[in-house]
Amino acid sequence: MNLMPYPTDADGGWKERLSTVIRFPNGSTVQQFLDTTVCQAMENVKAELEKNHVDAEIISAARKLSLSVQHGTEHSFIYAVKRVKYQQPSFSLDNEESEDDDEEQNYYRAEVHLAEGGQDYDIMGWSKQAVINDIIDQYQKHQHFLHLLR
Repeated sequence: MNLMPYPTDADGGWKERLSTVIRFPNGSTVQQFLDTTVCQAMENVKAELEKNHVDAEIISAARKLSLSVQHGTEHSFIYAVKRVKYQQPSFSLDNEESEDDDEEQNYYRAEVHLAEGGQDYDIMGWSKQAVINDIIDQYQKHQHFLHLLR
């Protein structure tokens, strides 16, 4: 399992982290997170890349939002966040309250995927700044990868 460092801030970083561990959001909550926080973060990164003459585009698809950065003949950078459905664990409090409703037995995650595949971590509930930092961290790793190929 790939464990990413959690975003922190001076006051509420630990609360944000705990919230992502104990909550089991529904599909519409995760989709709203993609449509607002993740989209805004990607738009901010895209605008800054373009100021520096780097081609980038945001691609919206069903249950997925992607930022793609082209590097001519070299490998493109892709940072995608997908809405992924899972069955709630038996220990969740929400699961005990509504055992008859099938949709209530599921929850959704906002999972990061790169060109190389899924990264096995959920960014649901992160702040816009934390998402921006994660995009930049992953982009920096991609730049290092391109450097090693040269």
